[in-house]
Amino acid sequence: EISPIIRSAIFKGATSNGSKILVYDSFANQRLPEVLKSTSQEYIVYGFNRSGRDKNLEFRKFNEEGFISDLQSAMAVIGTGGFTLMSECVALHKPYLAIPVTHQFEQIENGLEIERHEFGAMTLAPDKNAIGHFLKYLPKYRRRLAAYKHPGNELAFAEIAKVVNAMV
Repeated sequence: EISPIIRSAIFKGATSNGSKILVYDSFANQRLPEVLKSTSQEYIVYGFNRSGRDKNLEFRKFNEEGFISDLQSAMAVIGTGGFTLMSECVALHKPYLAIPVTHQFEQIENGLEIERHEFGAMTLAPDKNAIGHFLKYLPKYRRRLAAYKHPGNELAFAEIAKVVNAMV
């Protein structure tokens, strides 16, 4: 089994469990901010191409360095079902609530894998109950993630090199 390749910047810098949940919604689901505002949790929100505060939501325009820093200090992450961010969250031991993009089978499959490993949860329709359920089980997800150790990218790169060399 080969682990996902993780950007080296993800492992640089300190990782902590802060008090805010990082939200990344590259599809700018307009319903999601309203759902999040109905909870008492604090969120840092990326993906809506705006900055500023709205109740318990702190919107930030995307900046890779800032995003990685927020990811490293987040208590958990809510995002679509994209493989890269999910893999980074697992490597950093960040519980993940997946909200797959509608009709995107790969994203649904990724969300089901997060649930199967008990590294987080998935919902197709984010609402206050889904967010509450995710928050309730954060300690369980953290315990499961604590047992995971990303082995580094070397094995994946070696396997890719073998395949490429066999083709040339």
